[in-house]
Amino acid sequence: MDYRFQWVHCVSAEHPYSLALRVTVARTLAIAGVVLALAWGWVQHVLSLTVPWWLDTPAVFGFYGLLYYGLDSWAWRVPRIAAVLRVPDLRGTWRGTIRSSRNSFEDEHAVIVVITQSWSTIRIVLEGPWSISHSVAAHVTDGLGTESFEIAYQYANMPRAGAPTAMHAHVGTAHLRLSSDAQLLEGDYYSGRDRQHFGHIAIRREKT
Repeated sequence: MDYRFQWVHCVSAEHPYSLALRVTVARTLAIAGVVLALAWGWVQHVLSLTVPWWLDTPAVFGFYGLLYYGLDSWAWRVPRIAAVLRVPDLRGTWRGTIRSSRNSFEDEHAVIVVITQSWSTIRIVLEGPWSISHSVAAHVTDGLGTESFEIAYQYANMPRAGAPTAMHAHVGTAHLRLSSDAQLLEGDYYSGRDRQHFGHIAIRREKT
């Protein structure tokens, strides 16, 4: 089954997510900004350069901003940098199935998950036959055993207009493990008070 993401761009925006090294990296960028600003001042002195006040005064913040932008937009995905930062690249379209305790795990439902991500923000949108959910908070940690990373996130779910009457809008949590080849996400989800169901998710990344 091929569900279309009619609501992807209106249900949510990308939100921050937590990483183990985020504070350390931010401090490192700040120190690098100071060092680059001092180097820039030395270059001006040695070459007797005269620069406009608006270019010289915000040098530290300017260098920090450039470094942060470069890291956030593309550098974090470079394999060697990603290995140091301990951040997985989850971007892309994932397809798989969900089984729910609602029907004793007897039925298997096809789902599509679209993940957009930068170093600082993420968005996880899951669409099934009767509802669509989007993440509102997330946390990424190192995995155990054959899993390279684990991601835990909280989501908000909204049923479609034609969904069964027993389905209601609700919040829940999901805990997924990323395989060592970074192509499979698998784990469990738990719905909130209104639903009180739990289930299993297994999705595989589409090749691009």
